[in-house]
Order: sequence, then structure tokens, then C-alpha cells
Amino acid sequence: MEKPSKHDIELVLEIIKHKGKMVLDSERFMLIKTTLIPLPKVVSLSNLLELAKGSMIRIQTTYDESKNECYVNPDFRKSSELLLGVLSSFSHYDPSPQKSRMIKMFEQYEEEYKTIEIVCEVSTQLLKTGVYSEFPGMQGENIKSVNVLLSYLVNTSQDDFDLCYKISQLTEFIKAATFKLEQWVEPYFTKRSEQIIEGAHILELLCRLLYIVTMFEENIQRIRDVNCIESMKPYLNSDDNGIRLLCLAVLSNIANESEIQTVDSNDGIIKYLVWAVSMALKTECELWDIWSLTELAKIVKQVARNDSNKRLLVQHGAVPLLVGIAEQGDTDEQYEAVCGLSNLSLDKQNKSQMIETKDWKIIEILERIAKSPEEALKNISKEALCTLQNNQTQLPESSQEISMEESSCKQSISDEESSPQGITLLSWNIEGLSGDSIEERTSAVISIINKGKPDVVFLQEVIVVTLEMLSRKCLDYTFIESGVEGYFTAIMVKQNVVQVTDSKIIPFTSSKQGRTLQRVECTIKGLPCLLMTSHLESMKTNSDERKHQMKRALHHVVNASRDRTVIFGGDFNIKDREIREIKGLPNGVLDIWIETGRNKETQFTWDTSINTNLKWAENQDFKPKIRFDRIYMRHPKTEPVISPVSFQLIGKEKIPTCGLFPSDHWGILVHFDIHINTTTP
Repeated sequence: MEKPSKHDIELVLEIIKHKGKMVLDSERFMLIKTTLIPLPKVVSLSNLLELAKGSMIRIQTTYDESKNECYVNPDFRKSSELLLGVLSSFSHYDPSPQKSRMIKMFEQYEEEYKTIEIVCEVSTQLLKTGVYSEFPGMQGENIKSVNVLLSYLVNTSQDDFDLCYKISQLTEFIKAATFKLEQWVEPYFTKRSEQIIEGAHILELLCRLLYIVTMFEENIQRIRDVNCIESMKPYLNSDDNGIRLLCLAVLSNIANESEIQTVDSNDGIIKYLVWAVSMALKTECELWDIWSLTELAKIVKQVARNDSNKRLLVQHGAVPLLVGIAEQGDTDEQYEAVCGLSNLSLDKQNKSQMIETKDWKIIEILERIAKSPEEALKNISKEALCTLQNNQTQLPESSQEISMEESSCKQSISDEESSPQGITLLSWNIEGLSGDSIEERTSAVISIINKGKPDVVFLQEVIVVTLEMLSRKCLDYTFIESGVEGYFTAIMVKQNVVQVTDSKIIPFTSSKQGRTLQRVECTIKGLPCLLMTSHLESMKTNSDERKHQMKRALHHVVNASRDRTVIFGGDFNIKDREIREIKGLPNGVLDIWIETGRNKETQFTWDTSINTNLKWAENQDFKPKIRFDRIYMRHPKTEPVISPVSFQLIGKEKIPTCGLFPSDHWGILVHFDIHINTTTP
């Protein structure tokens, strides 16, 4: 290591003397970065932000001056290195309101100076340089530059939906990244140049970036479209276990259940995955290598979707590790571990082994977790127990049978009964998480649906038992559910009225309660529609996550195909203040309650002053009432083809036999008029 000059030593001492009150330029900042001096003691957050802003401005200026091969410009390279240094330095500062403000301003500067777009464009140029027959086949300076730029993208996009979405939209960059992976396959395994270490770092960064981007469901199809699965499969045989695990992580994100078989015969990588989990369990740090325990448990869960992988994971010792995480981990870690155990138990041989191996104490631990105050964790544990005990879909005896007489007397709903001049839609949280009189309450919901015969039904807080009851008694509907674990959403569409063409479940990956967005593309009486429902994050303390979920959902509403009418409804758990905090509804998105006249009588869908299902509210002087449940819509580009004409609340009568309402929420029933001539299919 080069000995520091006398000048550098004197400068460092001068900086220390001022204790963070000296404004450092880029040279002094980079000098301090090479020392062991804690940055917060000598560099202020505002100083960091100014350095970042200056770097972004210089990056944009040099790019504008020479778009092609601007990476050879020394000022561009220097500014890129400084920006990466500043970004990585934020982690040294303790959380504070000032730090949050500075990071937000940093993100605003990224947007203003188009930093992400420029970094991706220049990275694309760099990835296209060099000799294709060698690995990495690039000149030394270019290797350094692409390492810096990709490192910046990896660091700035971590857990950031908006940035990951933006990167996935930059098609040329994504194509260049996956094409480089394809080009490198042969030389990586056979013809490595002297710069193998630097090249391996680029390969790792590309894989890490693809992993980060594909953590969000919205980005997966774009990554699949550039042949990412085939590009990454060969690297599962790398002699670098870090590369192998990253590739496995990306594949587990983007491959469907049949495609995940690409790794079902790769015993080595499954063995390494299990070993990585064991190491992460032992470490006292938040991360093992680059992985959190939550991420590793999630990879196990995803890989276990394939039957062959289920056996390999158990054979290599995954079960006791997952049990250990479930017993000792934090809530997120526990959730992924229990999901993994549930997936593994779907294999009959695994299930027998998991039950018979008493030392694993699986049943005991799941029963304990099933009493967790965390709803999602509690319910996934109950579902895992049901799977292990062979009664996942068993109903209480009183609801096991539908008599032949009842079945034969069931009135079918003909096409004529559904008015061709309108569409009716019901949205309702049916309180599946409360065990109080669950059969009677669900039967009341079924009766209301069968009597009103809405064309579309959005349900939230559905559980396996209530789904079974609904599907057995609402015979005129097709059911599309978002899951079979814990509680979930379901969309019911009337047969012969609604034709479904596609459906997707989009997980909110940062949710602590397992929440998702459910999408169904269809035609209703000849009208192209996109139906969406969700049960957004609950509780006051989860406001930030709830707003994040709402923004993502509204992104889908706004960006849906312009030939479709979009209807998005559900239990959003949201308040008007939170809608204002996300800058309101986007242009063109309508709130149906507002559009139908803001009737005060139908404003509050969760009203403890009237609804007595929640026992805790009985003895409170303050009886909260909130408009948790909402329905939004967006018209197609051409012209409105339907319009809301009525907004009603239903389920407001108590059930005589149990003294409860069907749910602690009122249901919303909306009628839309159709404005154009359509032919009922």
C-alpha cells in the first residue's frame, strides 16, 4: 500500500480538527474515505448531499457533451466514483429525520439530473465493448468503469420499487446485460483472461441487479422477455458459489413452477443453498455475505415449488434450519420459514418425515407461532398445520354436506336475469379472521350474493373454509383466489356474463402481512375490463407500507391497457389523509363514492358505532368509523363506456341466530350503467 504523503496527513488532521464543520470538496472527501476515521465525525450530511449533487451535474454535463463513449472522459469516471462513494457513505450515519430528508433529496436529484438513465446508457455502451471470445474481454479502465456504474445501480435500487421499475423499462440496458451473460458463457468456463477477478465482480453485479429488479412482480415479464432464464442457467454450474446462489435467486423470482425444474437436478446448488442458510443462522450480523436470513428463506420457499426440489431440500437438511428460523427469527424471517415448511410438506414423503421426526418439533413450534399477534404469521402457521395434519380443506361437520334437495332446488341465474343495460359489482371484507359464528356469517354472505346476483364480487379476508362454502353454494360464479394460505382475496365472476382472459397475483414484497394485488383481465357483457382487488396493510403503525402499496396499485390502474375500463376495489385500510400524502389520486382515477354524490349515509364502511362485531369497541366511549373500503375506476382512452349510478352499503342487518352482522365491514354494492351498444356474449 502506498504510504500517504505529508500533505495528505496534514490535511486529514486539519479535517479532524474541524469536527465536521469543514465543507469538504471531492478530493478531501475521497481522502477521508481511505482512512479509518468514522465519516459522521468529520463529514456532515449536507456536505454529502452537495457532493452528490455536484457529481450528478458533472455526469450529466459530460454525457451531454459526448454521448458516445463518454466513459473515456476522465471527469465522467471521477464523478462516477465520487457519486458511488457518497451513496455508500449514507449507511455510516444513524437514522434521523435529517438523514431521511437528505436521502429523499438525493433521490430527487437523481430524477432531476437523469442519473439512472445515464448510468444505464453508459453501462450499456461498456457492456458492448471488448472481445467476446474472452472473459471478461474488456480493457482494464473499462472494467473499472463498469464496476463502478453497476455498483451504483445495485446500491441505489435496493428495495426501491420506483427505481427498479425504471431500470426494467430501460430495455436496451436489460438486453445488453442478459446478452453479455449469454456471450460470456463459453469463455467464462473455458477462456478466462488475466482480469478474471474483475470480470467475476461484473458478473456478480449483473446478477445482483437482476435479482433486485425481479423482487418486484411488475418487472418480471420484462426480464423474462430478454431471455434471462436461459442466460442465467449455465452459471448454476459456476465454481463460484456466490454466482451460483445469485443465479438461483433470480431464477426463483422469475421462473414459473414448471421452469423452476431447471434446477431440480442440480444437487450441488441446493446443497449450497442449505449451507448458506445454516451460515446465516450462525452469524451475529444482519447479513451473511450479501444475504439476509429472510432472503435466503424466501429462496428456499420459491425453489420448493418444484417437487424434485422439495425432496432435495429435505435430504440436505433444510427442515431443521427452517424450524430454527421459525422459532428464533424476527417476524419476516419466521414468515418465510413457515411458508418454506408449508411448501416442503406438500410432498407426501416429506410430510411423513416431518411428522415422524420428533426432534424437529415442527407441530409444537407451528402451534406456538399460530398464536402470534401478527396476522399473516399466525394464519400461515395455521395453514401449515392443516397441511401437515391432512385437514387443510376440511370444513366443520355442520357444513360438510349440502343435501340433494338443497342442491336440486338451487336456482340458477340465467343470462336474462343479468340486466344487459348495466353491471353490478360487490366488494366486501367478509371478516374471515374472526372465528365467531364463521359458518353462520358466511352463510349470510352467500345468501346476500345469491339474492343480489352481482356480476362481479371482490372479497377480502377469505380463508380456506369460507372459500369452500362459497364455491359450493354460489354455483353460478367462477372463483379466482389469490392464495390458499392464511387469508387472501378472491374475485367471483358470473358465468356466461364475464369471460376471463388472464389473471395475476402481484405480491407486495415488503408487506409484513402477506398482502397482494389481484388482477383479472376479462370482458363483461362485451366490454374489455381489468378488475383489481386488494386488502392493503392494516394498522396505524403500517401507514408507510400501506401508502406504498396504494401507490403501486394505482400505478397498475393508470398504466393498464387504454382499451380497458379499470375497476379497483377492496379493503384499503386507508384514510383520506394518507391519500393526500401520496399526492391524491392520479388524473383519470375516480372515487366511486365521490362520483355518486358523497352520500353521508354510505360514507363509512367500518363503523363501530353501529357494527358490534368487534367486542373491544363495545366499552369504548369513542366509536371509530372510517371509509376503509373503496372502489376506484378508470375509463378507457376512447370514451366512458360505463358510469356509476348508485353506491349502496349492504350487510347491515344482524343475523338472528348469532346476533352478529355478516362482517365487521359493510359491503359496497355499485351499479354501473352501460353507455354503448354491446352484444352479450
